[in-house]
Amino acid sequence: MDVEVESIIGTALRGELTEDQAKRLARFGPEVTSLALLAVATKKIPVAKIEFSEATHPREKLNEETAEDYGRAMKEGEKLPPIIVFHDGKSYYLADGWHRLVGAKKFWLKDIDADVRQGSQREATLFAVGANHKHGLRRTNADKRKAVKIVLDDEEWREWSVARIAGLCNVSWGLVDKVWKEKGYPQKSEDSEGRIVERNDTKYRQKVARKPSKQKAITPVSMVLDVLDDVVETKRSFRQDSHPELAEEFDDVVDRLQRIVGKATGAKNRMTKGLRVPLNVYDKPRIGGILGTEEFKKKGMCNYAVNVGFMCGHQCTYCSSGASLRCHEAFGDVQQTAFRKGYAILDSNTPERIRRDPPSLTEADVVQLCTTDDAWSPEAQRLKIGRKCLEFLLNETPAQVRILTKNAAVAEDFDVLKPHAKRVIVGLSTGIPASREDVAAAVEPNASSVKDRLAALKRAQELEIRTYGMLCPVLPGVADDKEHLVEMFNAVLERGAEDIWLEPVNSRGPSRTLTSAALRDAGLDTEAEAMDTLKPAANWSVYATTLIKTAIGVAKRLGVLDKLHILLYPKRLSPEHEAELRRCKRGIIWLEKEASLEEDE
Repeated sequence: MDVEVESIIGTALRGELTEDQAKRLARFGPEVTSLALLAVATKKIPVAKIEFSEATHPREKLNEETAEDYGRAMKEGEKLPPIIVFHDGKSYYLADGWHRLVGAKKFWLKDIDADVRQGSQREATLFAVGANHKHGLRRTNADKRKAVKIVLDDEEWREWSVARIAGLCNVSWGLVDKVWKEKGYPQKSEDSEGRIVERNDTKYRQKVARKPSKQKAITPVSMVLDVLDDVVETKRSFRQDSHPELAEEFDDVVDRLQRIVGKATGAKNRMTKGLRVPLNVYDKPRIGGILGTEEFKKKGMCNYAVNVGFMCGHQCTYCSSGASLRCHEAFGDVQQTAFRKGYAILDSNTPERIRRDPPSLTEADVVQLCTTDDAWSPEAQRLKIGRKCLEFLLNETPAQVRILTKNAAVAEDFDVLKPHAKRVIVGLSTGIPASREDVAAAVEPNASSVKDRLAALKRAQELEIRTYGMLCPVLPGVADDKEHLVEMFNAVLERGAEDIWLEPVNSRGPSRTLTSAALRDAGLDTEAEAMDTLKPAANWSVYATTLIKTAIGVAKRLGVLDKLHILLYPKRLSPEHEAELRRCKRGIIWLEKEASLEEDE
């Protein structure tokens, strides 16, 4: 190993790595990127310089025993997760880690490990109201209520939508509505008709300030959802801390609560057979059929799209579609958020819908099935939605058709594709290597195994149906190193891939935290920690830059650089990394605009 690398790694292991050293370390290759990310995120800061106010902290009260346990552990040299603080250039404001901070003070510790982020007291408060919903000392119902009160007590934040406040505080819409009424704030006006909005290949009627209080069943359903959240968190605590052998005993309770929610909210059916995550399935209409898509045109994939629902039953934790679809009234109708798991929303009328007023398609047009959901997800398979859509698109239009799915069941419909083989191109998303099926099972629970997806691609190749590779997203600590990238590239190239699309993790919405939690639940702590390091933009920038440069290097060595299309939103790149990547003349598709959660509100 290079002498400089050895020296810097030694510094990192002592917890003394500087940000500049971490950046230099990352340049030596992806094998040391994770260490660099962890080092950038964590610094030692003086306990005395951390400002904290109970009034703006969402914990209702301190658990003295927990604080003492944490303090004693740190005093004895045990490494606890760093606290999270925001720094405005002068002061450090605590955002997460009250019990660890108090524990450090109890045992007279001068310094504490901290994840230091740029921001003010207000930004620290906004982070704090949603913290500890997935880790640490589990939040009580009183803690959740206090978090909502903190947001509603602020004149600016109070103007945000109920959905946004609930998402920020990681609570149900019903709890926000209940606290809103208790505080005596006036109800927001509502446009009962709403307006037609088009976003990410989807048209729908958006109601202004749509509040769940308009739903008669919202109060009892929200109460069940709160209990369900508590049960899931308790199960996680049993698995991780006290009695892991008892954790699965909670599954029956979770299933019964989900069934209650499904019956109360009008689910058409409940699917359990063969699914790691059982589904309450809802049927809700979409507006529009075959829609133009500028975003996927920029990606070089298609210029039209067909989507079949709003919440895909594959339940992928990293999916970012919810960030753009979450304002759709369908989620209010089923009293769920776009980021909760355990349900799917399908438009069973999709095959008929796309027949109505289709655009004037030509042989040069490409229609993708699908861009925000999946026509072969479990609930769509049951109704043969994908097959019926293909029959119309191939038999009654001249357009080319691009298929993107995570389910090997698409192979059952290759008989529809075979007569039109030159017009069709099939992709099965394989952003996780086949050698890491354990990761795929955790974060893509209801999708086919990677092995089965690759078998479907092989079958398409044998039938002379065109194929392509979709390596999206490439998870840190799982698939971003040279060895696994070579494995994934070769897997699709051996199955005739004409092109390969690749994308770093998209951190919109809670996808990162959901993925981290799922990995940790599966006992994949190292992989979960790699996801956790992506929260600060500086760390994501290091990860994305290293991944992209490694992928370009692999493509060059395999002689397929012309086939590589890396999808990159530069918003979270540092200026230095963006300038570095702009010098890459081939391989990267720059997607200049990325809708954030704030922009979508």
